[in-house]
Amino acid sequence: MDNTKIAKQISEFIGAENITNATHCATRLRLQVKDPALVQTSALEAMTEVKKLIINGSSLQIVIGSEVADVYKEFTKSITVTEPAETDNTLKSGSNPFNMFVITLSECLTPIIPALTAGGLISAFLTLFNSLGWITEGTMTYTIFNFMGSAPLYFLPFFLAFSASKRLGTNRMLSMCIAAFLLYPDFVTLMAGTDPVSFLSLPVKTVTYTQSLIPILLAVWVQHYVENFLNKVIPNVIKVIFVPFLDYLIMCTLTLFIIGPVAGLLQDGITAIITPLSQNYNWLVCMILGGTYLILVGMGLHHGLLPLAVAGFTMNGCDTFMGPSMFCTVFALGGACLALAFRAKNPSLKQTAISTSVSTFLGITEPAIYGVAFINRRTLVSSMVGGAVGGLIAGTFGVATYGLAPAGVTSFALFGPEIVMGVVSIIVAFVIAFALSFFLGEDKKTN
Repeated sequence: MDNTKIAKQISEFIGAENITNATHCATRLRLQVKDPALVQTSALEAMTEVKKLIINGSSLQIVIGSEVADVYKEFTKSITVTEPAETDNTLKSGSNPFNMFVITLSECLTPIIPALTAGGLISAFLTLFNSLGWITEGTMTYTIFNFMGSAPLYFLPFFLAFSASKRLGTNRMLSMCIAAFLLYPDFVTLMAGTDPVSFLSLPVKTVTYTQSLIPILLAVWVQHYVENFLNKVIPNVIKVIFVPFLDYLIMCTLTLFIIGPVAGLLQDGITAIITPLSQNYNWLVCMILGGTYLILVGMGLHHGLLPLAVAGFTMNGCDTFMGPSMFCTVFALGGACLALAFRAKNPSLKQTAISTSVSTFLGITEPAIYGVAFINRRTLVSSMVGGAVGGLIAGTFGVATYGLAPAGVTSFALFGPEIVMGVVSIIVAFVIAFALSFFLGEDKKTN
């Protein structure tokens, strides 16, 4: 793969001067453009290296695969990205409110996934090794490893402040200052105490800000409008001093009295929903997610489930929904693609099925989703059925994951003490999807 050539072609088809922001995740090049009408969509979709092109307003997702990081490096050499003061063009592009919310949430969460993955795997291995008796809880070694694994999730608001400020166009350092205030050790202790808290002689509702998504996201969103207002009304001669001063002061105060309590109510609402589901209907949730997760990935909606996982970690120290379901979906998809490789008559489809099944088992699913499952409906159905059955087993037996990472063979440690039943649910999902796909074979239109 000639990454330089691919990057140059993408830049030409979009227009280097048309691009306002560029990032990437594990498989997708994520771009913001000034004018979506200038994008040569047919030319981009005709590129063999582009598995899928997803456009939502001024937001573009170009699915490339595991080579996306190398393409991104070359891509950024050929463009000059200028981040405007207001980068939320997607919010004004005519998209419906749900699309606006999902796009914004996804672009805020995607950059922090590597940090959560790193910490999650350390926590998962520590849990597994502790259950095997290799590292004993209470020892200094265990304690320090626990610090390593817990730090990214504990300081999640700080990382979100960084990514959200980039997405919403706020002053990044001030957004991070707000998060730093919320995570200041003495303030955390104050919020966790039993004594009433007050500020300016007014009562303050105690809210847990560590390991949280909602408070800082709401705060940065409000900060966007506060900064715009301050920049308009404050004269240029004193702007450099009074805009950051008032911005920080106002946002900390608003967070204490309004944003924090509202976020607390939302967090309590999520907890009120998740608790009975995890106690009584975990099997149903995992079955539904296991059967539909690849559809959510294909539509770019899967990051919307991350708050469920974070809520689980905050409440119970593990995730009983998203993680187990994701593993079952991934291995069902890999099994269905592998079976299709044996049955397909179309040489191109056979080769694609082989290569994408390998990447799927490593946790990279988009090539298999767009290159095989969305083209061959029988493979799609086989994957969904296998994922649903595997999810049902995982949910019934209380399988959980103890960290966040791509659901592949390299991440089995995420299951911790439930690794046996976790692997069993994966095997069942794989076998059912493989058998169905092998029996159903290739769609007639691809023969």
